[in-house]
Amino acid sequence: SALIASPDGACRLKILSPPNLAGKTEWYMIEIDPGGALVSAPHAPRTREHLTALSEGLVVTSGEAVHALSLGEVARYPADVAHSIANTSGAVASAWLVVLYS
Repeated sequence: SALIASPDGACRLKILSPPNLAGKTEWYMIEIDPGGALVSAPHAPRTREHLTALSEGLVVTSGEAVHALSLGEVARYPADVAHSIANTSGAVASAWLVVLYS
């Protein structure tokens, strides 16, 4: 599977979904270094993300909403607004990310 890194290298996304589902349903394994954040511009209208925290310290921001996740918690949020996933912990954080396009 392909690996994508953020420009600063602090976030790594391993693409787990098959190429034919790109732009429909995508899923990733993500890792974010301590203090790092995956910052995204709005996706297509009605796009939603589902993030499952595999470690502590992840904070999701979607528009004005901010949600800190505990280990094992799932955040479901609009991704058709500016959004980010930040690691506030002192260790590398990991999560499963599913992106659902409408």
